[in-house]
Amino acid sequence: MKTEKHAYEFLVRWDRDGRLSGAHAQFRYVTRDEDGAVLGEFIGAAEPVAVAGADGFPLSDILDQTLTAALAECNAMAVQLAEVTAERDALRAEAERQAGT
Repeated sequence: MKTEKHAYEFLVRWDRDGRLSGAHAQFRYVTRDEDGAVLGEFIGAAEPVAVAGADGFPLSDILDQTLTAALAECNAMAVQLAEVTAERDALRAEAERQAGT
């Protein structure tokens, strides 16, 4: 039995204001028996472009190196923004809790 990993989908999303908000890629996994017959397949989870590229997604088939780097940076910044927003919300909740006591 052998499982093969194939590029499946490349996804790009924009936010409500029309700005690029992220890009992800997915792999399709196909399991075959010793004779090559397909036993099953499934679609993997969407991965950030930088992760998928490092895992072998053929980004160079559709994007040049500059755009690939820009999308990876956009994903990294989105993660940082989510972390800062969560930290801000936690600090705000703590300040409200202390103000109420």
